[in-house]
Amino acid sequence: MSLFKRTKKLHQVEEQPEKMVETMEQEVKEASVPEQAEKKEEGQAFFVVQEVFELEEKGCVFAGVVAGGSIHKDDKVTIRKTDGRKLESVITSIELDGTYQIMEAAKGMSVAISLEGMGKEDVSKGDRILVGEESKIIEELTNAEELYVLYDEQTGLPFVGMLCAEVYTKKEYAEQAVEHYKNVFKTLTVKTVTRENSEVTNGMPLFAYFYYLGLEQIVIDNGVRGIMINRGEVIPAPDWSSVPQEQRPVMNPAVRFKLNCYLAQVRSGITYEGQKEHLELQEKDTIETMKQGVYIVPIKKEEVDSSEKPPISIGIMRDNQGRGFLPLFTDWMEYHKIYDTKEWSAMLCTFQEGITVGYENDGTVINPLGENMTLTKELIESLFPEMICEKQ
Repeated sequence: MSLFKRTKKLHQVEEQPEKMVETMEQEVKEASVPEQAEKKEEGQAFFVVQEVFELEEKGCVFAGVVAGGSIHKDDKVTIRKTDGRKLESVITSIELDGTYQIMEAAKGMSVAISLEGMGKEDVSKGDRILVGEESKIIEELTNAEELYVLYDEQTGLPFVGMLCAEVYTKKEYAEQAVEHYKNVFKTLTVKTVTRENSEVTNGMPLFAYFYYLGLEQIVIDNGVRGIMINRGEVIPAPDWSSVPQEQRPVMNPAVRFKLNCYLAQVRSGITYEGQKEHLELQEKDTIETMKQGVYIVPIKKEEVDSSEKPPISIGIMRDNQGRGFLPLFTDWMEYHKIYDTKEWSAMLCTFQEGITVGYENDGTVINPLGENMTLTKELIESLFPEMICEKQ
């Protein structure tokens, strides 16, 4: 069976996630804003760069749109690049329609700006020019002793409202949000993530944990400040381009994000017009993403008194009805919640291989102590008939 062709000892790849966390923790330190950074009370304001022009008379000009708040000539700004790096500068001019010099540009306006000491090699399309509140929020998040995250009681995972996670800098802000969501029949809870004790995040920094879950868009203090940031602005994603594919840690952020969003809808208990059609589309999209993943399967080599290759048994989990399900794990974090490395090893498999072996039992379960997405034998027949046909 092809499932056994990629057998790997767990200890050969187990250390990779630890290296990843160390790398991301270092990025946290490097991303910190200096303590002497100016504390301005301007509220959220940022400009998104859409085009970069090199003009003979004006030098480098950055065209784009004011996506939040208002920007002003002489504003001190932080340039957040798409790769997570940051630069400091000052807005030296704001130009409207390529002709008129203005002192201020409000949200929604398309303008061109010049930045002190910045050229086309420094600022690129997609970079954000942050002013005031949003500029200093990264420092606030990085240095916070405690942060508060909304969790969905139906999924046991961070709440994804409008496809964004919600993080709060004050507990009262988070509790106010919970009360608000009760009014729309959403039951949430507040979990505290501390700098010293990260049990909620499996020992990782919060924004490294979010990377595993595929949570890239974060709303800070929704309902109060409502500042939107990219997760990578706090801790940039690790770069594995120089690491051979077989040595990279197993991670499926896209799978986990799609599962979280889908299960939040399915388990909500809320009904609305057009729900059936919406869930069918979401289910199809989630399945297509799951098919692209690589998963971890627990195995154990049986001890034999011979020189022959020892037989391998696959870990099967049983529910309270005695049914056996093949567990598939999206990453080592989920695997370690159940399996002890002293007794168990692991192998990697594709989604189709996992579904095939699960069908030989009573089904498959993805991340039993996480998303707990259970695919029974009957559900496999319904959702993946082509895989069953190939098997037969």
